[in-house]
Amino acid sequence: MIVNKIICRRFPLVIFTNLTRNTFYMMVYQDFTRTTCPSTGVFDELIVHGAASMHPDDRELFASTFDRKRLIEDFKAGMREKRLITRQLGDDGVYRRVETVDYFIDNNSFDDILVITLCENLPD
Repeated sequence: MIVNKIICRRFPLVIFTNLTRNTFYMMVYQDFTRTTCPSTGVFDELIVHGAASMHPDDRELFASTFDRKRLIEDFKAGMREKRLITRQLGDDGVYRRVETVDYFIDNNSFDDILVITLCENLPD
C-alpha cells in the first residue's frame, strides 16, 4: 500500500495494459494535463485518444512508439522499458511536456505481455 501511495504521488497517470489481449485499466488519473481519458477499454483506442491530445508534431511519434504490435515486437526482442517525451494539450489550452514510460513485466505464470505505463508532467 505504501508503494502505491509513493507511485501515485509522483505519477498522476498510471495504466496497466495487457498487450496480448489489447486491454488496459487506468489505475491512477489525478491532476494530469487533461481531465478526460477512458479508464478501461481497448489499448489501441487509448493510443489513438492519447495521440489526438498531442502537439501535431508529436502525434505520429507517440502513435508509432506505443503501437501495440510494435511494443510486442520490442518485448520479444528483449526490450524491458520504453520512454518518450511529448507535448500534450491541457484542458486550459496550454501544451505541457509529458514523459510516458512503459515498463514490460515478466510473468512466468502465463504468456500474456503486460505493461505498466507511468506518465508525469515535466517542468517547463
